[in-house]
Amino acid sequence: MQQNQRFSLEQAIERNPLIVNPDKPLIEVVQLMSQGWRRICHLTQNDLGIDDSTILPSHSSFALVMQGEQIVGIFTERDMVRLIAAGKILQDTTIAEVMSLEVVTLKASEVEDVFTVLSLTCDRRIRHLPIVNEENQLLGVITTEGIRRALHPTEWLRFRRVEEVMSTEIIHAPPTVSVLDTIKLMVKHHVSCIVIVCENEGLVDGHQQTEVNVSPSPLLTPIGIITERDILQFQKLELNLERIQVQEVMSTPLFLIGTDESLWNVHRKMLSHRVRRLVVAGSKNELRGIITETSLLQALDPTEMYGVLELLQHKVKRLEVERSELSQSYTEQSQLYQQIQTSLEERKRIEKALREEKNLVSTILDIAGALIVVLDKQAKIVSFNQACERITGYSSEEVKNQQIWELVAPEEIKTSTEVFEHLQRGEFPNQNQNHWVAKDGSRSLISWSNTCLMDDDGSVKYIIATGIDITEKKQLEEELNRFFTLSLDVFCIAGFDSYFKQINPAFEQILGYQKAELLAKPLLHFIHPDDVAATLAQIDKLSRGVKTIAFENRYRTKDGLYKWMQWSATAYEQLIYAVARDITEYKHSQAKIHEQAALLDVATDAIMVRGLENQILFWNQGAQRLYGYTSAEILGKNANELLYRDSLPQLDEIHQVLFHKNYWKGELHQVTKQGEDIVVFSSWSLVRDEEGNLKSMLIVNTDITERKKLEAQFLRAQRLESIGTLSGGIAHDLNNILTPILAISQLLPLKLPKVDEQTQHLFNILETSAKRGATLVKQVLSFARGVQGDRTVLQVKHIISEIQQFASNTFPKSIEIEVTLPDNLQLISANTTQIHQVLMNLCVNARDAMPQGGTLSIQAENIAIDENYIGMNLDASVGNYILITVSDTGIGIHQETLERIFEPFFTTKEQGKGTGLGLSTTIGIIKSHGGFINVYSEVGEGTKFQVYLPVVHTDEIIQDRKAEIPQGNGELILLVDDELGIRDITKTSLENHNYQVLTADDGIEAIALYAQHKNEISAVLMDMMMPEMDGVTAIRTLQRMNPQAKIIAVSGLSTSDKVNAAISNGAKLFLSKPYTSEELLRKLLTVINPHPL
Repeated sequence: MQQNQRFSLEQAIERNPLIVNPDKPLIEVVQLMSQGWRRICHLTQNDLGIDDSTILPSHSSFALVMQGEQIVGIFTERDMVRLIAAGKILQDTTIAEVMSLEVVTLKASEVEDVFTVLSLTCDRRIRHLPIVNEENQLLGVITTEGIRRALHPTEWLRFRRVEEVMSTEIIHAPPTVSVLDTIKLMVKHHVSCIVIVCENEGLVDGHQQTEVNVSPSPLLTPIGIITERDILQFQKLELNLERIQVQEVMSTPLFLIGTDESLWNVHRKMLSHRVRRLVVAGSKNELRGIITETSLLQALDPTEMYGVLELLQHKVKRLEVERSELSQSYTEQSQLYQQIQTSLEERKRIEKALREEKNLVSTILDIAGALIVVLDKQAKIVSFNQACERITGYSSEEVKNQQIWELVAPEEIKTSTEVFEHLQRGEFPNQNQNHWVAKDGSRSLISWSNTCLMDDDGSVKYIIATGIDITEKKQLEEELNRFFTLSLDVFCIAGFDSYFKQINPAFEQILGYQKAELLAKPLLHFIHPDDVAATLAQIDKLSRGVKTIAFENRYRTKDGLYKWMQWSATAYEQLIYAVARDITEYKHSQAKIHEQAALLDVATDAIMVRGLENQILFWNQGAQRLYGYTSAEILGKNANELLYRDSLPQLDEIHQVLFHKNYWKGELHQVTKQGEDIVVFSSWSLVRDEEGNLKSMLIVNTDITERKKLEAQFLRAQRLESIGTLSGGIAHDLNNILTPILAISQLLPLKLPKVDEQTQHLFNILETSAKRGATLVKQVLSFARGVQGDRTVLQVKHIISEIQQFASNTFPKSIEIEVTLPDNLQLISANTTQIHQVLMNLCVNARDAMPQGGTLSIQAENIAIDENYIGMNLDASVGNYILITVSDTGIGIHQETLERIFEPFFTTKEQGKGTGLGLSTTIGIIKSHGGFINVYSEVGEGTKFQVYLPVVHTDEIIQDRKAEIPQGNGELILLVDDELGIRDITKTSLENHNYQVLTADDGIEAIALYAQHKNEISAVLMDMMMPEMDGVTAIRTLQRMNPQAKIIAVSGLSTSDKVNAAISNGAKLFLSKPYTSEELLRKLLTVINPHPL
């Protein structure tokens, strides 16, 4: 919204008007409109039932009716008057039934100044104008009172008199008519007030005239007034409008004003008395007219203001003529002296008004930001505003009556003179530019807009030039043009018609074409055919309002070659502005680097290049697979901070050897992104530049973590064997010591039968302790040599059933026991007592691990161990086994403890609650039967022991099984496991049985691979426990990508909650680690082909 600097339209806007909903009761709206209005009612308590001086709050003359943010109507005091005159029943009436539906609104952007609003309110005869924004949302309401308040009409209203604008058509009534008749009179004549009058000779005694008139009369004296606002208040007070006479409730005394008073006095009195209208009276208080806010606003109409100014100028001319004539005939007409004096005083008054008007115009010119200069017919300066003074350094007095050419640059005087001559002839060249030379010699480029003022005969009297200093703008344009021309980068402007509009010399030099050649043909003519579609897509984005884009394409040079261009472009006013750089050499370098990187990425080893400050400069795919970091994540980072858990003194030694011998090799303990500890065999070499200076370090790391684990497993087995040998020797010596002790403890009671009871008790203690010692030695021997005992072919399910019965009867009821036994379990050759001891020991340990209760699960199944499996377990051998799994949902075992649980005499139980020989004896018995045992545990999740015992007739079963192992048909399998050894062994096994394999080391990589090969992948093998993204989350994501995905969940901890979590999230089957090739292949066959023919 543009605001006149002298008139503040903001002051006219009422920001918080009264707003009501369409369903608001009319009575409530009237009460809201009348709140806050101060008025004293002269009716007595006996008449109305209210206090003599009821004070009511201020009011609103209107109410806007809005539905949400939409204006649907308006209700004013005049509408209320019409309703009362029509006898409308106001009770049970909503505002929507009586509101005015036609609401004139004005957008804020359409308001140029206060005169726009003033003209609209006058033309449409409205007193309330809602102002809305571009979305038609209400900003406020402008009223006539607000307009008057905003105009600050101090200067102008002083020149106007009441008689010029007052209305002489006055609707008046005697004081004895009823209020209701007065309301009807308002409606009939479409007025907002009725003046109450009486005859000059009479009093308000009830015998006055009752007729109504519309013209002033010297016989009538105004004594009161009734307004629309009064009617609204009467309605709120629920007065009997038909019974009450107006003299009882009219506003009195009146504020009268004379016809010769200035409108400025009217304005001040309205503000002082807070009224909208004043009654005009003569010298004898006779009724002459009425003046309202609207009258004042009409006085401020711009057209009328300019017309009055012309009228005053004509008056001055006329007075000049009269003064001349009076001077010539002064001696002859002395009798007219008094008249001349009067004329002179009138002229002085007019001259004063003209001076004030001139000062007003001068003030407006001076506060304007633009340069404004007025020239006469000889191009002499008549007016020179402050903006002109500031830019030239000359004061208005210095340049007044000087020709304008004295300010114009000498070389431009001729052109400026021609413009002036055109203007004198009435040929209006609206725009021109020239340089003004300031007092200090500096120059400013001015852009001029010109207009002419004509005299009465139609010739040009004055030329008014309005200018803007565009010196900085012109300089900026020149700088931009220079930058456009001299830039080494390509600059161009193109249209959406695909033609260049402008190009810079750099574009010509890069492509070899002349400017005319590039502008003559569509830009697609020069673009590589393979890049046309992509370029059109980018142009389409720009046409749809995408502000800035960046893309690459190839342009054909004049010699037929193509150059890569990297573009940044933006659209503005139907044109595309673009800048580009030739990146052909960069593309070639990148291609070469990518070729070299691709060769390095083929390698399975982790290859990296470090700077001399240990920052990583190169990172191949092998490194990404091993450590988990992408190139984007790790390039530029410090390798020592990311790949090592703590600072290693070994690194300092490596650097010393490296800088001395130029290479180093050895083992390093490092950590992956997921926090997993790994062991690598590392080879370091120094890299030098062409001048022989040290440049970087090339490092090749091979993951030997699995190999180190197998070595540790082998060494642990050797250590247990050594401990067993030592324990066996100790047990042998202990047996030699315990044998005579046990014999003596049994002989003493026979030799000394008549000892006292206390001695007899000591004999019993001696015998019991000797037997316990012997039992302990037997356990040590069982661990050390795996005591054979008598063996027989037996069915292990019977032993498990006995243990189940025992556990059900003796274990706490908070422990739930689950047993799963298939009908086709094969037979084993074993000592029943020892196998019973093994399983009982595992169950008791499981019970102790669940002090708060839980689930004890015992499962048995047939399993075939093949070469694939023994690659994951050194203790296993090829053959058929019975797998007995004892698992619990207890507290779990820490990794440090897990490595020592089979050592003799190692226990985590309280003193006196365990010997530490239970699990060591268990492993001794299992090994003596040709079997082995695995254990898996998670703290807080539980523990699982898997006992493998060979079945009888192993050789024949293996041959039969080999014949039955299913083969693949070239199906693609996605294998997901974070253990490199398991991935490699399983991948080899699957490929040997006619499957294709994709591998991933975490869930995120698995999802990415599945998205690329979703239609080719037949099944997914998903490890449940992985860093970054676990198996359950990955399975859930794959199911969302493809609800038909065939997924086998794999885990070393096959507790019921693990299995249920996998199956409930979309896995078809569950496979426990470690698994054999046959188990794996049969599970795959079941998933891929669930219904074979």
